[in-house]
Amino acid sequence: MHEDDALHALRYAIHHNPLDDGMVMFVGPDRAGNLLEVGVIDHHGYIRGR
Repeated sequence: MHEDDALHALRYAIHHNPLDDGMVMFVGPDRAGNLLEVGVIDHHGYIRGR
């Protein structure tokens, strides 16, 4: 999956579901309109870049 598709799905999410472990699952369309499920983790701290 291309990063732009995941970001598009998050930006235009049609549903989200918070989970108990600090994660939120989002459902939204990629740039072609296909539905994706994207998980986002609530992280407090430093994440090393690429």
